[in-house]
Amino acid sequence: MKEKDNMTISELAGMVSSSFIHVQHQFDKMDQKFEKIDQRFDMMDKKIDNFRSEILGEFRKLEKRIDVIELKLDRIEKNNIEEIEILSKDVIILKSKVSKLEQKIAKLKMANS
Repeated sequence: MKEKDNMTISELAGMVSSSFIHVQHQFDKMDQKFEKIDQRFDMMDKKIDNFRSEILGEFRKLEKRIDVIELKLDRIEKNNIEEIEILSKDVIILKSKVSKLEQKIAKLKMANS
């Protein structure tokens, strides 16, 4: 029984060495898994960057379209203001003519009565 309990230094060294080799093998497996995870993260980062670039491009297009629409609306507003001013002048002229005609009608009525 004593022979089983007594382990030689080289046997102990062999056990420790095989344990270290086993641990190293486990670390290597973990490194491989982490490398795969890193690759997946890199791929996700690229996808996110591409998506961000696409979104920014679409926003730029939308901003340009909004600018064009705003310019068109400004032109329409300016034209409407000009048309309103012209119509206002026409209404004032027509009111004046109607007033003069009403005065002439009143004079004619007085002359005929």
